[in-house]
Amino acid sequence: MQPLSFLIAVLTSFTTQSHKKLLVSTSGFLLLEGVGENPPGSIDERVRERRNHPAFPSEESDIASAISPPPDPMKSQQKCCDFVIFLDYPTWESNWYSLGHMENKEEMQEVLDDSLQKIVQKITHRHLGDVTSIERLRTGICNEVFAVRIDDAEFIVRLNKKVAEMRGSSLFIPKLTTLGIIVPRIIAEEYDVSKTGFGYQILERLPGTDLGNVIETLSDEQLKEIAVSVADIFQKLRTLPTDNSYGLVMDEHGGKFSNWKEWVDDDLQTAEVRGKETGFIHQVVHLTEPVLSIIRRYDDYFRSVPSIAYYGDIAGKNVLVDNGAFSGLVDLDALAYGDWLEAVGRIRASWYGTSYGETYTNAVMDALNLTDEQRAVVRMYTLHHRYVWMCENGVKFNENTTGVIDQEKAERDMAVVERLIRECSHR
Repeated sequence: MQPLSFLIAVLTSFTTQSHKKLLVSTSGFLLLEGVGENPPGSIDERVRERRNHPAFPSEESDIASAISPPPDPMKSQQKCCDFVIFLDYPTWESNWYSLGHMENKEEMQEVLDDSLQKIVQKITHRHLGDVTSIERLRTGICNEVFAVRIDDAEFIVRLNKKVAEMRGSSLFIPKLTTLGIIVPRIIAEEYDVSKTGFGYQILERLPGTDLGNVIETLSDEQLKEIAVSVADIFQKLRTLPTDNSYGLVMDEHGGKFSNWKEWVDDDLQTAEVRGKETGFIHQVVHLTEPVLSIIRRYDDYFRSVPSIAYYGDIAGKNVLVDNGAFSGLVDLDALAYGDWLEAVGRIRASWYGTSYGETYTNAVMDALNLTDEQRAVVRMYTLHHRYVWMCENGVKFNENTTGVIDQEKAERDMAVVERLIRECSHR
């Protein structure tokens, strides 16, 4: 049986005056409670006692039934943890991380990163051998991503407890490879979270970095050449058949909407819900009606949009650039069926108001031979996306996001949305 790795934390709850302690695993299984100030030695003894509990997962196959959302120490604004244990199952060999009296999230994040790296090291060693180095990559909000080096070879390891968010790569990477699009090869994959606590994929690492990391440094000619490569991806994906559904496509079952207007409405509704959950919606209430008024003008257009395959997340992330040239497309967990102009609007929204963004976006639209009417639709989608992204301020998607409203970013976002409202209103 392969070892199952747990991250275990002693958390301090501030809901009672007694500061009750809990010992939980990342699977959500409660190992101990009422630990108090016991030193690590007695904790080890209590862990052994807890293992005798009838509900304790005794076999690897039992772990899945014990999974539930664990407490999130990163959401606490106060001291949240006294120490963390990295525990192997079924050997129960423990490694202690003494945290003392931590007062900030950065220290906690370092411990969590270190624990995740241990899991990545075990996974990689199982499939490829001894690991030379591991680096946490913080681009993206769904998967936990690591760059792994083994001698001179480089790989990407992706972790996710919600395996449905990553399984699409197995379906779409072969399709895009057949179309002649440069994408990474999957070397190993596992979607049974009971084995490591995560579903995971090991992929070859393509050369280069995300376009968003270097776009400011590229010349106009380089931007135009990359734009041609991106436009070519749009054209090739259009040839894939759809099932006439709409929306995000993460498996062979297609999208969940029957027309494109349903997708637009759902995206806006999701933004509103997120804004209400964080309280941020109250800061932008004066912008909501002007934005919705402009988007509603296109309701008839939305209802007439045919179901066309495209890749939506093709802006600042996932488009790789190496030495100023396009080098591949990554993070292919989902395609989309519907209006591919939405993705062009996403590109424009990513760098709206910058000279390099304008150069690049215009080059993409020129390479796609967009008409004036289509460019007007792109402007509307630019507003749509900037409004939706603005409402995500304060949402904690994963450990790469803070869950705290960034007021400086909020001011910048509101200024951009106001400018886009004026732009769309005057044309």
